Amino acid sequence: MKKYFKYWLAGIFCIFFSACKHEEPRKPEVNDDEIVSETGGVFVSGSVVRDHKRKACYWKNDTILLLDESSGAALDIFVTDKVILIGGECDGKPCYWRNGEKVTINLPGEGVVTGIQLRDDVVYASGYVHDGPVRTRGFFLKGPDVSYLNEHSGYASDFVFDGADLYIAGADEGRPCYWKNQVMVALSERGDVVAMDAVDGKVIVAGENRRGDLTGTGVWKDRQFETLNSMFLSLKKLKIFDGKTYLLGNGTTSLDKNGSISNGFVDTDGQLEVVEAENNHSSTVVNDMFITTSGMYVLGISVDNEQDKNQKLCYWLNKKIHNITSEQEAMGSAIFVK
Repeated sequence: MKKYFKYWLAGIFCIFFSACKHEEPRKPEVNDDEIVSETGGVFVSGSVVRDHKRKACYWKNDTILLLDESSGAALDIFVTDKVILIGGECDGKPCYWRNGEKVTINLPGEGVVTGIQLRDDVVYASGYVHDGPVRTRGFFLKGPDVSYLNEHSGYASDFVFDGADLYIAGADEGRPCYWKNQVMVALSERGDVVAMDAVDGKVIVAGENRRGDLTGTGVWKDRQFETLNSMFLSLKKLKIFDGKTYLLGNGTTSLDKNGSISNGFVDTDGQLEVVEAENNHSSTVVNDMFITTSGMYVLGISVDNEQDKNQKLCYWLNKKIHNITSEQEAMGSAIFVK
């Protein structure tokens, strides 16, 4: 299960070991009475390495703001006119920040917030905590109230609203599933769920289905599993927008008989496109996407395979790359466009 999550960052984004020169990230100074963004902007949640520690932060239009001096990561972000809401973990505990003020979720064990939204000024969040050395338990938070999704092992990896209906994606004792209004819907006997979306009652779930020794990466539609292109090694995000289904993930692209290169991919209703770096000797890793009427934003990194694996935090807008300047080693987990 862990290998599948964007939320365990070291498995995907390589390299948070060396000490770096750094600019001083600013602490956010926002309150609920202020307007967050009059003209909109691009918000990215993530982490930077500073003083040999990974620290939670976010970027607003390329300006970095540090959330906490403790070890942690900002894993999801949701923005309104007056609120910047960020979920993640700090010192191993699941938490969220509302306009820079940290709220720790009161559950035993270490864990993370995997998804967060604000609806009618109520905070909703999904996540999981470690209950013992190997078991995890999924949880869901609504306002001040938090509860486990079941009485045994599991996790919550994502959630969406479809009108008045609430869908929570995850797993129940190793079975990929989702909960619709707290009622569990099983998808298969074994596997993992990464992301889901639901629009007008149409539910699509992305993840990994395992049968015996066989593992397939793909989606469940009407609870039936469809395997995707074999180049996909992992999926990161799923979105239904304007009648089309978009899938984001990472895989490999063949270069020649001597090897291959890693790249991000976007699948649009079965049409696969590579998320390309600035040059042909760099690879890409993608982690999130945000779709608006003006285009698609894809968040990730580009890695120069010829210059000591130098990596750049960036996003692509309609396939055009935009580098987010950072003198620290930086990683982006989620993107939100306001």
